[in-house]
Amino acid sequence: MPSDLRDPRHPAAPPGGRRRTGPPMSQDPHLARRRVEITNAYGLHLRPAEKFVGLAGRFVAEVRVRHEGREFNGKSILDLMSLAAECGTWLEVEALGPDAEAAVAALAELVAARFGEEANPAPCPPPATDPGPAGGLRP
Repeated sequence: MPSDLRDPRHPAAPPGGRRRTGPPMSQDPHLARRRVEITNAYGLHLRPAEKFVGLAGRFVAEVRVRHEGREFNGKSILDLMSLAAECGTWLEVEALGPDAEAAVAALAELVAARFGEEANPAPCPPPATDPGPAGGLRP
């Protein structure tokens, strides 16, 4: 780490010794969001997550993905993999920054195109039913 980042007395370092690279995201007036449905048969597995993160990384905007009250970093493959979003899952994609609208539009298009994975898409399988206690086995 450069010494100017550790030494708060250095003239290039602000008080506290940390540099700021721009205004806090909370002060940025540019916000866009859109709901998207995961419709590829295997859901948001590694390859689609990698494509999503790669595309999100092309934008300056902070990208977040929300699902069931939880928020995930849209530029982190580990965060997206932890979603475990199966086919039929609805997500909210949100971007905050100067190119937020473009980011959300591009990401929504990627999701709608099933991440470019399936030439002949199959419909999402029906949701699994709860087998009950002991996996549905009866004595």
